Amino acid sequence: MSRRLVLFLVCAVTGVGPAMAESPSQVFSRSLRKSAQQLLVTPDSPWRAARILAISELLHELAPNDPDSLRFWSDLCQTRQNYALAAQAEAKLFEIRPYCHATFNRWVDYTLQTLQTADERLAFLAKLSADKTAYSPAMRAEALLRTSEINLRRGGKALALKSVESALHLSPYHPNALLTRLKLTETPDLKLRMETMLALYQHNPRAWWVLRSIASECAKAGLHKRAATFYKHAWNTHTPKRSINYAPPEFANDYISATLDDGNAVLVNTLFGTTTSRYSRNRAFLSLMHETFRITGNKSRCTTTRRLLYQIHHARLTTTGALAKTPPKTPTSKAARIAALEEMAWFCLLCDEAPLESLRYARRAQLLGGNAKAMTLLIGCGELKAGNSAGRGKLLPLSKTSAMACAYLAEYYLTKDETTRAKTMLQQGMALPRTGRAWRKLALIARQQKITTPEAKTAPAVSAFLDRLDPRLVEMGLNAEAQVEVNIKLSNIKMVVGDPLYATVTLKNIAPLPISLGQSGMIDTRVALRVNIQNRDSLVFSNVPMLILNAPLYLQPGDTVLGKIRLDPGGISTYLTANPLRRIPLVVHSLLSPTPSRRGVTSALPSLQPAIGQTTRFGLLPNVESTIDFLPAESYIKGITLLQSVQRSKSLASRIRAARQVGSLLCWLGKVKAKRQTMPRTLKDAVQLQPLVNLARVSLQDTSPLVRAEMLVALQPSADEPKILSLTGLVFEDPSPWVRFRAVELLGVSTLKGCESMLAMFAKDSDAHVRRLAELLLRQKTNAAKAKAEADKAKAAMPKEYKPNPLLGTTKLPELPKVAKPKPATDPKPAAKPATK
Repeated sequence: MSRRLVLFLVCAVTGVGPAMAESPSQVFSRSLRKSAQQLLVTPDSPWRAARILAISELLHELAPNDPDSLRFWSDLCQTRQNYALAAQAEAKLFEIRPYCHATFNRWVDYTLQTLQTADERLAFLAKLSADKTAYSPAMRAEALLRTSEINLRRGGKALALKSVESALHLSPYHPNALLTRLKLTETPDLKLRMETMLALYQHNPRAWWVLRSIASECAKAGLHKRAATFYKHAWNTHTPKRSINYAPPEFANDYISATLDDGNAVLVNTLFGTTTSRYSRNRAFLSLMHETFRITGNKSRCTTTRRLLYQIHHARLTTTGALAKTPPKTPTSKAARIAALEEMAWFCLLCDEAPLESLRYARRAQLLGGNAKAMTLLIGCGELKAGNSAGRGKLLPLSKTSAMACAYLAEYYLTKDETTRAKTMLQQGMALPRTGRAWRKLALIARQQKITTPEAKTAPAVSAFLDRLDPRLVEMGLNAEAQVEVNIKLSNIKMVVGDPLYATVTLKNIAPLPISLGQSGMIDTRVALRVNIQNRDSLVFSNVPMLILNAPLYLQPGDTVLGKIRLDPGGISTYLTANPLRRIPLVVHSLLSPTPSRRGVTSALPSLQPAIGQTTRFGLLPNVESTIDFLPAESYIKGITLLQSVQRSKSLASRIRAARQVGSLLCWLGKVKAKRQTMPRTLKDAVQLQPLVNLARVSLQDTSPLVRAEMLVALQPSADEPKILSLTGLVFEDPSPWVRFRAVELLGVSTLKGCESMLAMFAKDSDAHVRRLAELLLRQKTNAAKAKAEADKAKAAMPKEYKPNPLLGTTKLPELPKVAKPKPATDPKPAAKPATK
């Protein structure tokens, strides 16, 4: 369960700034939300899961009707798979925001998880779909869609289709309803397909896959110019301001085929003639480019492409073992060998113009058990191309459904001077979808024989549907950035240390038509925010909670939706806390519809200029720049004196802010002590730890429990300082459970010895939330200590020569015993020569 809690992320936890009319529980709940956000967006730690769980339970008890707390609690319950509590939270949220379509969907889904039988779920959905006053037509359509899903699982296809039709009557452009109706229809005709595509495009003009489907229907109807135009629109909608030769291979193949159908091979050569290396392993693309080079007369590129295609097909035959006499040792599927042989046969027939070779591969595929109809078509075309009239008998039965069979039969009849039969085959082929290589072969024969190509039967119907398309939708899809206006407003133009920072993001529809919102709509309502230090490009903080705008399904022209979010949790909070003396200019950027990419997170609307907000966080000391090293000590002393006077102020908000400022100074001093930050040389004698500890002691003895609790929160970055941790003795028996709760958090963060014994005492506290948090943190500390002890024991038991090397991060192998090198052998001294007389 703890792992789920660590992984779960709350995208939108918003709040309001401090107000005089707020109750103490509201102020404390806002502090709890900030702590939970800080845990969610900071790096992983072993204490996150327990603290998030305990904070969430206390937060829900303190603010059961606050929208932000409810969303936080709902996400937590959903992560823990407690759908009953999640449904209750979403129901309250929907009462507060009855216009939010996403909240309605979450409430319905969580409620359905709690119902046990299909009849109970159908009854619940029937009440929703029948209530015209409480729910919008789009929400009632969602209920009917879920009804159709249940009926379909129960086998009631007719009832499911009836529910989908009712949903479309309420919301004619609902994408899920449109796709479900198309799926449930066994044989959807052209009218149903085109109506579905146009309605989906009406819902989201940026759905490039819808434009691609429309282009495919145009190509089949012989409207090749329109098909190429819609393919171009689809690419410009998906990736504007980038050439189509960067498209994925599948999309590029469709666009090239449509352009070749239109007879514009020169354009294909211009766009893709120099980019064959990008698709060098895509057989379909290379085949289309080979056809293009042959039409344009580029013999050298045609030969190169044909050679590359042959190498690819031959390598596939070798890899699959399709030509081996015995089955290969490596397990290769039979279907893969058949597919490799079939593709090689078509290559030999269409590109290499070697029908005998094609027949050899085709017959081998037939022996392996290839598809009978596909093998008959392949062998028949090969036999006719090789001059064998036996192929005619094989292709005639297929001529009503295969344009390729019609093309080869027409070509065969023309060689036999049977013009009438050839025209009959041409007419049969042109009655089929007018796209692809077979259609282009038929069109070439018709041009050579000067036969006029009649208009396709489906062309008028497709043209009529396309004429109904509002041109403003195309403009909205191609230029979506100009249809919305995004603004950001910060809560404080000038801040001091300890002030929270809130941002309000507004989204306005300035288009002439309604805009669909949500992840399936034209505009995604998620807003990613980042904060960076002005003129410091290296200091960018992106770990800010993501904002999700609460919005209806459709935003009417001129309407606006907004959302508010707290920005200071995360890395920016850590940075600001550790730099209390500097004046820091902040710049806040908003990114609408964030999508992951190779360059990080980018907007799905790249041309939309992100809204920017600016503010300045002033330091505790006046006129202090980040680059000044000579800071008068008198200025620091005056600042501390002013802080002491603020601690005695009657304003509760001022005393809470003073507690945060004391914690920020202690955090900064701790980083200076750890040599992770530098201190101005003039302050080395003025800055001391004990005066700051005394300031913290004053806040911990404040009359308000809110100040005492906030002081304990501000001390968490300095929890490993013994003098600071000893201050918890002041609040050990504090009358407020909120203060004791924060004291337990401080003990859980600290790594000093003795925290376990104090947590054990808090585990017997009178307050349930304090006991709960103390038990969770104590259990985690105990488990961590046991794991460390076992690791140390195992490390000590290892031989010395196998102990890990901390410098290299590897194990040190035992050294081999040194062996003295043998002396080189020398020849014996030659014997003395006998003396001679």
